[in-house]
Amino acid sequence: DARLDFMIWSKKENAINCFFTLFPSGQLISLSVYKNTDGDFILGNLAIDRLDFGTVFHLNVEQNFKGYPRLLSLDPQDMSKPT
Repeated sequence: DARLDFMIWSKKENAINCFFTLFPSGQLISLSVYKNTDGDFILGNLAIDRLDFGTVFHLNVEQNFKGYPRLLSLDPQDMSKPT
């Protein structure tokens, strides 16, 4: 799981760069979300540009053809439930 710390617009591409803290390691990572074919920043059913900072997500990531991580989906986690 990972907490969304902040997001910024990419300077080089039409993307949003999302910065996360992984649990339990505390490792910091950055993943980009690009516009879909409709011109929206939507991943699954989540509008990326409307997410709240501090939300915890389960990240589904795979390696793309260039060897870079590709964010496939974000699943919000209910942190009020005991694990």
